[in-house]
Amino acid sequence: MSSSAMVRPEQTSATRSAEHLQAQLGVSFKDIANLKQALYHRSYLNEAAEDVESNERLEFLRDAVLGLIIADELYKDYPAMTEGRLSQVRALLVRWDARAGGGERINLGR
Repeated sequence: MSSSAMVRPEQTSATRSAEHLQAQLGVSFKDIANLKQALYHRSYLNEAAEDVESNERLEFLRDAVLGLIIADELYKDYPAMTEGRLSQVRALLVRWDARAGGGERINLGR
């Protein structure tokens, strides 16, 4: 068997995990590689069986989109709030630790 045709167990496991996550979320990704990239933290890349990029670029995009949605809602819901306070609240809500529990609720670390 050629090396390009070999499938490493970790790769199969990562694909199964991504497919399981799609089922848990009730969504289907057009490109499962994007889902797997979203799940790979920079600290894990040396251990990864697959050649994937870290999720940092996707985190940047996620934070920008989430920030826009939150800014829009805050702007509409709190018309008397100052720009400075709106910025503080938005930053607090966009921070990772404000969202960290979501992965645990869907067994993401397992």
